[in-house]
Amino acid sequence: MNAARLDLDRSVQTSWGDLIARLSRIVVLLVAIVSALSPLERTVSSGPGTASTQHTSAYRLVLAGVSSNPPEPSLRPACATLARGPAPETGYIEAVAGTDPVRLRQLVDDAVNLYHAEGITYDDQFQDYRPDGDYLNYGIILQYERDTTLRFEALGLPLVEYDGVYLYNPVTIAQYALTMHGRYMRGNGTLERFLEVAEAFRGMQGSDGAFRYSFPYTYYRTGETFLPGWTSAMTQGVSLSVFARAYSLSGLPEFQDAAEASLTFMVEPANGMIHTLGTLDPGLSDMISFEEYPSATPSYTLNGFGYTLFGLYDWQHLGPEESPSSILSGYLYDCGLASFITTLPYHNLDGFSTYDLDHLILGGEPNLQAGYHALHIGLLHAFASISPDSSLREYEARWRQYVD
Repeated sequence: MNAARLDLDRSVQTSWGDLIARLSRIVVLLVAIVSALSPLERTVSSGPGTASTQHTSAYRLVLAGVSSNPPEPSLRPACATLARGPAPETGYIEAVAGTDPVRLRQLVDDAVNLYHAEGITYDDQFQDYRPDGDYLNYGIILQYERDTTLRFEALGLPLVEYDGVYLYNPVTIAQYALTMHGRYMRGNGTLERFLEVAEAFRGMQGSDGAFRYSFPYTYYRTGETFLPGWTSAMTQGVSLSVFARAYSLSGLPEFQDAAEASLTFMVEPANGMIHTLGTLDPGLSDMISFEEYPSATPSYTLNGFGYTLFGLYDWQHLGPEESPSSILSGYLYDCGLASFITTLPYHNLDGFSTYDLDHLILGGEPNLQAGYHALHIGLLHAFASISPDSSLREYEARWRQYVD
């Protein structure tokens, strides 16, 4: 067989392989939609003084406008069908057990003092969020070139140091890609550079859609070590934000494939991306959370949860209209935002926000970090710009007031 014919055969095989892979992902996404949305009954008004019961489908949810608002309580049980395993027997501890109130007050005061001592601010992150806009103002606030802890490889991608070795960190590369996009949108960068970085990031994706970490990571609270190959819902979510923008600007099908592969990995229950809030409170077992860390017990880390939601929102709005992946993204965003809002009172500690909720589940002192408090305020501000829920503004104001 001549070389030209061999190249043609390989091209055909690749095309068929891509087609089969895409069809497989669509099947998985459709199964996820069916499992999450199969027929739920809800009562809807059919006119003055009358009501009727109808079955809701994924398309009806979207067309009815449910995708732009947190789902009503009657729809919540479907959200939990994608979560891993049953809700635990034990749940939320009413008080921060074993921690002296005077000590808690000192922890909050120390965090506030550090916030001011380090000159931390939250307003540089403020924006009315747009799925096609500069992601959380990354284009102006992230200055990778000035970070002396990073190194840059041949393609100009940042490497992060771990135990003296510089390695790729998937979420760092994704955030760098979003920074390049933000600079392009602000006239300080090029579309070519953004797409170049987005393509390099796509090359880091596994055949199963996962972005895996090549190094071990020890979880601070439990000492649990995640072995190389561990994954994070936050990274999968931020990848959706990258690929949504790349697909919207280029129309290239490979970015659609990458986004759908990432989403497919996220919704597979065995991958542990999605949990319920049942560990926090058994009464919340019908609500879902997206976990930043693959720990044995969900930690409900606030920033990781938020970044995942923005990725789902972005693909819902920038992905192919009414495709299975964009519909599922919208539904997961709705369910997730309802859960995110529900956890805000748990994260609130006398006006300061906690990094996670491990202290309520595993015991110990709450994790209060000044920098993350500012980040949390920025996240709430962005969510409040796309959601009518008043709790977002309420907690944004409360958390701002404590450090103003």
